[in-house]
Amino acid sequence: MNRKTFVALVLLCLIVGVGTLLLILRSPASEPITYAEARQLARQQNLPKCLELHSQNVPAQERADISRVVGKKVTNVPTGIAYGVFFQPQDTQKVSGTIVYDGAPGSAFNFTVERGHESESWQLKTFDACEQ
Repeated sequence: MNRKTFVALVLLCLIVGVGTLLLILRSPASEPITYAEARQLARQQNLPKCLELHSQNVPAQERADISRVVGKKVTNVPTGIAYGVFFQPQDTQKVSGTIVYDGAPGSAFNFTVERGHESESWQLKTFDACEQ
């Protein structure tokens, strides 16, 4: 492989990598991302602090519903890695908190969910990496 081809391949890889990262960072909260993409987000520097790492008084059914909505955001989680969802004090229409993937340091994300206008279901509005 000559030098020009090598340099072109390196530049192409960099462009694709940066483009992929920008797509991940700009993706709407409701679109799922893979576990590998989530870990990449969590490796960024200057992350905000995680909101909560202990649970507040949230009714059991709402806790289960919100945990299910937030847990669906990250796909392809390796076998054996569970997550914990922690909530800030609750509002009846909007809840914020933090989801932490066990056994994976640096895999914590702040989230916000809101109740749908037409339904009682919760919808994920924000999902951002945070520092524990």
